[in-house]
Amino acid sequence: MPITPPKLDDLTYDRAVQELIRRIPQHTPDWTNWNQSDPGITLLQLFAHLAEQLAYRLNRVPEKNHLEFLKLLGVTLRPAEAASTYVALLLDAPTTATAGTLAAAAAFEATAAGETLTFESTQSVDTTPCEIAALATTKNPFLTDLLLLEDGTSDAPNDDPRLDAAGESPEHNEFFSLRWDGEKPKLGDMPADPIDLLPEDLDHGYLWLGLNFNAAPTAGFIGVRVTLTVQLDDDEQPTQEGACTCGPLAPAAEDAPDIDWLHVLDEDGNPVDVTAAGPVIDTTDRLKRSGAISFFIPADIATAATWSNLRDEAIDPVAVCRLFGPAAIGIIDDRIGTLPTTGDCAALLPDYVDLIRDSLEAGADAIENEDTLPQILHPLAQDLQELPGWLRITLAQRTLNQSSPRLRITTFNAVPVVNRTTVTGEILGVSDGTSGQTFQLRNTNIQEGTLDLQIQEGPQDDSPLVAWTAADLDSASPTDRVFALDPEAGTITFGDGRRGRIPPAVPGLGRIIARAYAYGGGAAGNVPVAAIESFSDSTLGITSAVNPVAATGGKDAELLDDAKVRARRELATRSRAVTASDFEFIASQTPSVDVAKAVTVPLRTRL
Repeated sequence: MPITPPKLDDLTYDRAVQELIRRIPQHTPDWTNWNQSDPGITLLQLFAHLAEQLAYRLNRVPEKNHLEFLKLLGVTLRPAEAASTYVALLLDAPTTATAGTLAAAAAFEATAAGETLTFESTQSVDTTPCEIAALATTKNPFLTDLLLLEDGTSDAPNDDPRLDAAGESPEHNEFFSLRWDGEKPKLGDMPADPIDLLPEDLDHGYLWLGLNFNAAPTAGFIGVRVTLTVQLDDDEQPTQEGACTCGPLAPAAEDAPDIDWLHVLDEDGNPVDVTAAGPVIDTTDRLKRSGAISFFIPADIATAATWSNLRDEAIDPVAVCRLFGPAAIGIIDDRIGTLPTTGDCAALLPDYVDLIRDSLEAGADAIENEDTLPQILHPLAQDLQELPGWLRITLAQRTLNQSSPRLRITTFNAVPVVNRTTVTGEILGVSDGTSGQTFQLRNTNIQEGTLDLQIQEGPQDDSPLVAWTAADLDSASPTDRVFALDPEAGTITFGDGRRGRIPPAVPGLGRIIARAYAYGGGAAGNVPVAAIESFSDSTLGITSAVNPVAATGGKDAELLDDAKVRARRELATRSRAVTASDFEFIASQTPSVDVAKAVTVPLRTRL
């Protein structure tokens, strides 16, 4: 039989009215008009309404006792949990910016559903005066000569390399593909409008990142270690498809594998090793997933566009024809006869010489007809070849029919943020020396571990502040400087002299000060991609910011009815798990993890 709490009074309005009317003949026999319009009936109805309210309050006594019992057991409402993500800082002019430090608790604003929310950086971050300005892929490992191979020979083109498959654009061909020109979309718009990182129809094994940076030795980019954050589309959370197998951990490798797939280019366009000052740390597995790549920027990274034409002018048909007109054909014939058989020109094989001559003829015709042909093998459109530096990533081989990853952003300036607001220097009051004093913070939903509480215990104005810490009063000694914090309500309770020290009463002083704490959180903080955008810091050259991934983890404060259910489960399990439902409940209460549903899976033994 279930335990059913008694209803202390079942009086209702209708029953009270009927009871009062039935008593009229006994007490006032002369009162015979019991119509609804009778003033006496109106008074009876008023009394019945008041009596029903009294009965309702009386029946609330068990509920109050219930809540008081929960308070005695130390059960409080859980505070709101804050959503978190990270932002990419966007620079105004990377070529003139300098490195600096963005302090912790820097405030960012997000707009979602018409509401303005505050996000704060969780740690201080060193900014880097560099931004990605272009992305390209190539078939071969040299950007200055798209046909040149590692062994010094030249790759013979299958078709006219001036044109792409559609015969229109120089930005996409067998040897080169411009994935992003730095303009469309804008860097700040890329998270909401991702780009294909690799061409689907071309087998390109090298990714080139054009860098725009301050080349001054003291600017904080050249000769320092940097971290490149890469965010791919739809890669915020771990995959749910991977199988979990139980067994001993594999032994760690004695030596870390050599990193030979990441280089920068020097002024001559030759690859330079980036491991001179330490290993390359890569959590992306060569851009297979989102993560970060940490590496060293060598001092000899290209700082001037000495190879901006990317090929000798003599073999650029448009450039040559514009300079010399149709006579360029004879000029190049003379130069071909004097080319050495080794060195930089060794790549000009006989069949490629014929291609150059044919291209010059076509270029001459184009100039004559005022129709400019794309430059032969010219890897970049517009003025992107003028970028001061390039980073080359040798990509891992893609499996057959594997689609290209979509890139939301890649940045050297990534900052973790959380949906909260920090308060400093809040005076709560002064101690009166009594036991069990309680003080109220101005805000509720205090974030865990952020409250720095200090008390002025000396009698002088310049007496130093003494730190007190949040702890369980029941396990505290009489001398412990501790207090109990209810983060959801924002209340602070001090000890009684037996369980926790009593803050001393200092006449005129004894101020209790919250030096700093953070509050906030809630489900509203789960903002979508690109919702965080308002931020600027002129001293660091930062004009705005953008979040490449949606903020997650935000949860509203616990409701009273939910706390009642949780309390029953907690008292039933008492932090021990016996049944399958015990395991599921404890798993669902994991701190800082938003678990929608937990399922107990029997232990499987691997054969």
